[in-house]
Amino acid sequence: MTVQVKPWKVDCLGKSSIPRNAFSSMRLFLPNQQSPMREEKMANTPKYPDITAKLTDEDGNVYAIIGMVCKALYNGGVDRATVDQFRNAAFAAGSYDGVLQLCMEWVEVS
Repeated sequence: MTVQVKPWKVDCLGKSSIPRNAFSSMRLFLPNQQSPMREEKMANTPKYPDITAKLTDEDGNVYAIIGMVCKALYNGGVDRATVDQFRNAAFAAGSYDGVLQLCMEWVEVS
């Protein structure tokens, strides 16, 4: 049996062994400031903003979602090689959330 050891521990007195510089790369944002990552996400538009894939009230299976987006791309006039590129990227996404993010990067999702 292999036991995985966490790099940081808290002893019985509540003292942490987290190194002092562990959070040195974190930046704090005041409430009136927006993080650069949020601005980047807000500014992103899909590759094909005129194509909409309806994913709400449909089958939530990841393969069904990939199929619906591929169908929307085909119906929107996107060539087969580009749809295959989307499909390959979706299968390589690695997680359900990754596929949903990829769908939103390619088409408008409703």
